[in-house]
Parts: sequence; C-alpha cells; structure tokens
Amino acid sequence: MGEFNQWQPQLMERVTDNIFAFETKVLPGYKYRFNFKVGENLRHDLNQDNEKDENEQDVNFKYVLENSSDIINKDELIQIPLFVHPELKPLRVEGLKQIQLKDAELQETTPHATNEVLQNLQNNDDDAKIQLLSLLLRRNRYVLSKLENLRKIRKFAEASANSEVIQSSSEQISNFEDENLKITKAIKFLIRSRIARSINQSEYYYINSFRGDANELELRRVYDNSGILLIDYQASEFSIVNTNEKYFLESFQVLSKEDERQFRNDLINNKAHTLLIRYKIVIKEDYGYYQLKECQPVELQPQLPIDQYTYNIDYSNFFVYRVTRGNYGDVKNEAYRVEEEAKNAQDRSLQFYTNEVASNILNIIHMHIDDTSEQVAFETYYLNENQSTQDFIDFSGSNVNYKILVKDQRIHRVLYQKGSEPAKELRFYEYRFNKGTYANVDYSNKLEYSTENLLAQVVEIPIGILVSQDQNVAANYPQVQLQHNPYGFCALRCLHQSLGGYVDVNVLSVDSGESLLESQEKIALPPCLMNDPQWDKKEKYISKLQLDDWTPIDITQN
Repeated sequence: MGEFNQWQPQLMERVTDNIFAFETKVLPGYKYRFNFKVGENLRHDLNQDNEKDENEQDVNFKYVLENSSDIINKDELIQIPLFVHPELKPLRVEGLKQIQLKDAELQETTPHATNEVLQNLQNNDDDAKIQLLSLLLRRNRYVLSKLENLRKIRKFAEASANSEVIQSSSEQISNFEDENLKITKAIKFLIRSRIARSINQSEYYYINSFRGDANELELRRVYDNSGILLIDYQASEFSIVNTNEKYFLESFQVLSKEDERQFRNDLINNKAHTLLIRYKIVIKEDYGYYQLKECQPVELQPQLPIDQYTYNIDYSNFFVYRVTRGNYGDVKNEAYRVEEEAKNAQDRSLQFYTNEVASNILNIIHMHIDDTSEQVAFETYYLNENQSTQDFIDFSGSNVNYKILVKDQRIHRVLYQKGSEPAKELRFYEYRFNKGTYANVDYSNKLEYSTENLLAQVVEIPIGILVSQDQNVAANYPQVQLQHNPYGFCALRCLHQSLGGYVDVNVLSVDSGESLLESQEKIALPPCLMNDPQWDKKEKYISKLQLDDWTPIDITQN
C-alpha cells in the first residue's frame, strides 16, 4: 500500500517462503512512499530506504526514474518531488492549513538572539549573564517550537506538492537551526562551572550540561543530605536532575560569582564536608590456624548513624578505600584505624607534586599518602654532597613518621618508621610542574567545569613547602599566593593538610581540543587532576597549539 494506490491495501504475490512481490505501473520522475500491512499493523522494511511522513509514521520510499543516467549524484536525487495522489491532495492541503494556523498562534515573547548579544557575552557583568541565561532559555524554547512547526509545515507542503511553501519553510528552518546552535553555544558558556541552589529545599547542584535540541539542563547534586561531598564517578540517577527551562527558572537560583566563590572555598576547606571514619579491626571467627577479620566503624564525624553508609575494605591491609551513601553514591572520606597497630604506612606509592623555584630550592606543592593513622608528622631534608640516606635512618628522639629527603632538586628518598621497628624506604612518584606546562584535565565529578576534557596551561605555582640546604634562604624566599579562584578538589588524603595544593592555570579548551576558547579562562586546579593526554587528544592539542611536539609532564618513580 502506498501513495500510488491511495494507501489501500493490496495483496502481494508470494515468490518464495520469505519473499513477497507487488508490481504496479507508476509515473517516472517521482519519489513514491509505501508501507506494508501485516494483519492489523503497519510495518516498514528496515532494509529499504525509510523516513517519517507528515504524520510521523515510518514509511519506505523509492525513486522512480525513466532513465537512471539522468541522475548524476545524490543531491540531485533528493530534489525529485514526492508523488501526491490527486484524490488525496485536498486532504494534505487542509492538513497544511491547520499546521500553518497553529504556527501563527505561536507568540514570540522573547527577542531574537542577535549576533551582537551572543558575541558580547564575556563583556557582561555577572548579574547580566544570569539574566541573559534566563532569556536565552526562554528564547530557545520558542525556537524549538518554531522548528517543530516548520518541519511539520515542510512535510505537509511536500505531501501536498506545494513547492513555494517547501522553499519558504526550508529557509526559515535553516535560520532557526542556526539560531538554536548559537543559543546552545551561548548557554553552555553561561552555565560553565556554575552552581545552582534549589529554592525550596536549599540543595546545591552543579549545572553540569545543556541539551540544546531539548532545552534541558542536567544538574548534579554536590552533597548528600548530610552535607558530605559526593564523588561518585558515575553519578547515580538519584543525584541527577534533568530539567526543562520552566522548572529550572521556577525552582532554582544560579549563585552569583561572589556567592559561588564562597561556596567553593567552603566546599574545599570545610572538613564537615568530608566524612571522617574511625574504625577498628575485629576478629569475626577464630579457626586457630586462621582468623577471619572485618572492619568495624566505631565513630563518624560529623556524628551520623554508622549504618547510613557502606564501607568497602581492602582486606590485604584493612584499608577503607570507598564509602557509599545509598542512592547518592560515593562520598569523600578519610578513614583512620583506632588501634595501636594502625600506625602503618600502606604498601602503596606516595605522590609528590613539585616545582623548582631556584637552583637550590625545591617547592613541594601537593602530596598524597595512604596512611590509616590519624596523626601523621614528617620532616624534610636537603642532602648535601657528603650525605646519604643512611645519615637519616635513625628516628630515635623524633616524633615524626616520615622523612622526605631531597637531593639534586628531586625527591630522593622517603623514609618511614613505625614505633620501634626499623625505618624503611617507601615507593613514590614525583610529578614536576613548571610555568608554561600544558596539561590535559580529564572530565570527572571532582571538577564540574565542562563535560569534556580541558586543555590547560600552568601560569603560576604558589609556594608550598620549600626544601633547601640553606633553610634561611627558603624561609626568606618571596611568597607566591594563588591568584585565581580554585575549582575542583582532591579526593585523596594529603600528607600536609595546610598545603593549598592548587596551581593557577589558563583554560585553553573545554571540548577536548576540538576548538580553542576565544578568551582564556583563569582558574586554579589541584595538580593531581592534571595529566598528559591520550594519543588522540594529544594530536588535537599539538595541532591547535601549533606545537612541534607535546612536552610530557616530568614524572620520576622510586
């Protein structure tokens, strides 16, 4: 059944068990739509060309030509008109009039998003940006409604062979599609890194992404309902809100830049957003030759019900490596054993992030350690040419757990001692950052800045812990403070909590190197979120930055 027989079902001839055929005469030079009726249901053949008709029904189609050599390419082929049966044309014309009337009733309540408005986004103050976000969301809803109507008008115009309306609707569709793309780009810029608060419940959300074809924003919760920071890599559906513009504008308030700055500082520095767990190891079963042990939390800070969270244990050393809050997902935590035996460095690598500030001074800006002891102390030493590791192996009379030894502007050794046991060397990685270093930043929930990878360049490195043979020189070295607002956070335990652990960067790209930002964005990041790109992104970065090659981050292992 098809347009050629006014969509009246006709029997097909069985050729084989699984093949049926139907033959009819039609006029050449047209595109013919058809379908199959199986029982009471309409079907289309997925193995043949198919599309949707003016009623959004899936149909097959074929082009019928008098001479196939008349068509040179596909562009010419799609220009062939759709066949409209003369007796069905009045119905199609009436359908076209109805959808045109519906489109005429659509009221334009927001002004056209002009190129001037969209090109001056960065020059607007923050209040103007928030107001513009509201305006563009409402405008995009109108644009999408117009596109929906115009696409229907074009389909009905095709179905009624009205070439004039086909052309005019196609031109309007092109203009509105262009405006939709521009609005989408502008909204993605306006929501980048922004935070919204639900008006009724005072819950905070990252404004994660925007779908321009649906006018929907995706929001992700920042905290669970106890104020603990969420770090779920997958972000459970419970923590995600997909909202259209109407619900978003009625139910959420975008934080001003000043409120956002205070919010982020609280997120990073307020320990109340990190779940502190004190736990012990208990013997569950004693078989004589073997003891079955388990981890038993004894206290949480903030004081919350212990069974509110699930604790995942590394049973090789009884280390809590993951804590989950039901549907919310993983939460940021620090876990400490309360028994004496807890004073034990884990058999894992330490990570140090360093910068050489002078020929004889090493700047330690960030460091991680897995240690189940709540209280950890360390000292740093810069070895001279006559000193060796053995000169520092004695911890007697000292209350430190770690000695970090520097030599030739590198972390040389890390010594650790537990109680009266002999000191031992620990494995570690050192990551060297310098001004000008380019780095990739993977998308993660530890940095809700863009839904794709960032390309960033280090522009300033604050002073952390300075290690020098002459500590007077280190003590008098000029202090360099963080200049940009910090974004993102480190989810691991830092050995020295007073370290800020951020470096100033300029963001060059927010779409994995597909394009460079017209104006670089200035933020601060934890260096542990920065890395070298995979080969595919590396090639894009090299091309966009016009580099001869990619200079990798300097990493040493011991």
